[in-house]
Amino acid sequence: MSTIRLDPAAIEELRHSAGCEADLRRRADAIADRARLLAHVRTGRLKASIEVRASLDGGLEVGATAPYALYVELGTRYEEPHPFLRPALDAGAS
Repeated sequence: MSTIRLDPAAIEELRHSAGCEADLRRRADAIADRARLLAHVRTGRLKASIEVRASLDGGLEVGATAPYALYVELGTRYEEPHPFLRPALDAGAS
């Protein structure tokens, strides 16, 4: 059996390198841009609330701050879902 040993310290160092952080930011911005294109628009508030922000673990998060964003994404018993975050993430992963 062949194995590869990953050095956690080296991975952590790479994660904090300027090139890696810049690439992560570029990818997060692309996902946010795609989510804005896919967002269901009535007033524009949801689309305007989509942002990239720092997460507690030092990474980045893409999300929407509009209080009803989750209901738009997942739907309710009265409204069909209009996903915008998951498809944007899926498109960014390919």
